Amino acid sequence: MKRNRGLTLIESVIALAVILIVSSGVFFGLSPTSRAYRALDRTSRELRSNLQYVQRKAIMEGTRYGIEFDTRNNSYVVIKARTPFTATQFNRDDNIIHFADGVSFVSTSRSHRIIYTARGTVDGGTTITLASGPFRQEVRILVTSGRVNVRDIIREVRG
Repeated sequence: MKRNRGLTLIESVIALAVILIVSSGVFFGLSPTSRAYRALDRTSRELRSNLQYVQRKAIMEGTRYGIEFDTRNNSYVVIKARTPFTATQFNRDDNIIHFADGVSFVSTSRSHRIIYTARGTVDGGTTITLASGPFRQEVRILVTSGRVNVRDIIREVRG
């Protein structure tokens, strides 16, 4: 008759490795820091998508379209020129887009309006900075093409 002496060393190491992998995934996936970064990333990418949408609308309709930021409420709205040649008078869209919870508008390198021309370019290159917890991201709009890029801002840690 064969006696069962318990787990072998290999079996116990494999079981411990599986437990560690599962628990680290749960810990890092549910941490407040991880949620803050995901909310920031989601908001930045949604803003990029909406800027690309506004650019396409400006080109297709042959008029000026843009986005106007409301810094107090961490939101923005799509705006459209009243006539194709109007540079200062805009109609506001009723659909106000709010940033995700915990994400705040930090700054823009220009005004709080980003206006696309009928050619799909912007009047001046713009950088929008968003923050959530310790994280920051920049949404950059290139002046010549109107192309939109999102990048993380890495802050230097000094000890």
